[in-house]
Amino acid sequence: MKKLLATILALVMALGVTTISWASEVENVAQTTKGNTTTQYSSLAEALNAAKDGGTVELLKNVTLTGNWTTVGTEPEPFKGTFDGKGYTITGLNIPTNDNEYVGLIGILDGGTVKNVKFASVSVTGKNDVGTAVGRIINGGTVSGVQVLGGTVSGAKRVGGVVGSIKANGTVSDCTNAAGVTANDRNAGGIVGSAYYTETGKQMYITGCVNNGAVTASGGVCGGIVSLSAANVSGNTNTAAVKGTEVGGIVGEQKSYGSVTNNTNSGAVTYTNGANTYGAGGIIGWLRYHGTSEASAYEVSDIISVTGNKNSGSVTGGNDAGGIVGTVYNSAVIMNNQNTATSISAATFAAGIVGNYQTVETPTAEAPAQNKLTFGSNNTSTTPLEQINANCKDLLIYTNGNPIIEEVVPDPTPEQPPHYYYHPTTDTKADTTKGSPKTFDAGVGIYALTAVLSVTGMAWTAKKRH
Repeated sequence: MKKLLATILALVMALGVTTISWASEVENVAQTTKGNTTTQYSSLAEALNAAKDGGTVELLKNVTLTGNWTTVGTEPEPFKGTFDGKGYTITGLNIPTNDNEYVGLIGILDGGTVKNVKFASVSVTGKNDVGTAVGRIINGGTVSGVQVLGGTVSGAKRVGGVVGSIKANGTVSDCTNAAGVTANDRNAGGIVGSAYYTETGKQMYITGCVNNGAVTASGGVCGGIVSLSAANVSGNTNTAAVKGTEVGGIVGEQKSYGSVTNNTNSGAVTYTNGANTYGAGGIIGWLRYHGTSEASAYEVSDIISVTGNKNSGSVTGGNDAGGIVGTVYNSAVIMNNQNTATSISAATFAAGIVGNYQTVETPTAEAPAQNKLTFGSNNTSTTPLEQINANCKDLLIYTNGNPIIEEVVPDPTPEQPPHYYYHPTTDTKADTTKGSPKTFDAGVGIYALTAVLSVTGMAWTAKKRH
C-alpha cells in the first residue's frame, strides 16, 4: 500500500510540473529587457507599457489578441523603446470606432523602433493619425520590416496601412500592407497616411515598401504609398487601386520638400470628387514647390526631383492627369521616368508624363516665381495620343500658360549641350546655348518632337529651330 501511495504521489507531482511548464509557455508571450534585467510577461500590453520609457520588447511566439486593444504610447507618455517582433505574427488587433488620435498598436513612437512583426486580421479605427503598427512617428523613430497581412484601417485624417503619420523626422522602410485603407476626410496612404512638416536638418524617408491594399480618401489627398509628403520616397511599389481628390499611385501630393525616385505603380489611379480637383498621376498627383512654407516649417529646399519612376496603371483625373505627375506647380526636375499606361483622361489637361505645368502668377515669400521645370529628354511614354482624353493634351507634357522649360539630354557633352526652350506668348527670348533670339509658340509642337525623339532614340544634337 505504501508503495502504491508513493507511486500515485509521484505521478501527481509529475503531472503538476508538466502543467506548470505548459501554462508558463502559454502565458509568456513577450519579454522586456531594461539594462541587465529581463522580465517575461503573459500580456503583450504589459510588456510594451513596461518599456515605454526605454527598453526592448521581444515577442516569444505568435500572439492572438482577444477583446479590444488599448493603444500603448500616448501623447503624454509616448513609446520610446524598441519592439522587435522577431518575425512572429500578431492576430486580431482590434481597435473599435472612437474619436481618439494617435491610434495603433503603438500610438506615438518617440525616437523608438518597431520592427520585424506581422499583423493578421486587423481592424483599426480612430480619428486622426491612425495606423496598424504606429499612429505617429516623431523625433527620428523608425518602423521597418512590418507586414500587415489583411484587414481594414480607417479614420478621418492621416490614415496609413502601417503608420498614420511621420512628423519632421523619421523612417519607414521595407514594410508591406494588404489591408484596405480609408480616410473619411483626407490623407490616406497605403503605407503612411502623411509624412509632412520638416525642420532644419531633419529628413523623412519612406523606402522599399509595397502596398497591395486598396486606398481611398473620400474628400482629399490620397496615395498608394503616402498621401501628403515632404519625405524622400524611393524604391516603393503600389499594385492596388487608389481613389481620392489629389491622387497618385505613389504620392498624393508632394509639397515643398523631398524627392520621389525609382518607384513603381501598376494600380489604377482615379479621382473621386468631380472635375474641380487638381492632379491625378501615376506616380504623383500634385507636385507643389515652395521655397519656404507655412509657419516656417521648412528650410529653403532644393527643387523637388522626380526621377526613375515607372507607371503602368491607368489614370483618371478631374482637371489634370499625367502618366507620372498630374500637376506640377512652380518648379520641379522631371527626368528618366517611364509611363506605359493604356489610358489617361481628365476634364481639362492630360499628357503622358506631366498633365499640366502651372507657373506662379503672383510671387510670394512662400511661392517665389522660379518657374523652372527641368524636363529631361529621357522621359518616355507609350500611351497613344488617342488614348489621352482631355480638352488640352499632349504626348509628354502640357503647359498651361507661359512656362520656362529646360530640356536636357541625359549626359550633356560639349558637342551635345543642354538646350533651353522658352514659350512666351509675345516676347522673344534668347536660346542660352546658342546666343541667338528664338521665339516659340506655347503650343504642343516641341513636345510632340520630344516624344518622337524619346521613343525612337534619335540623337538630340539636331534641334529644329523656330
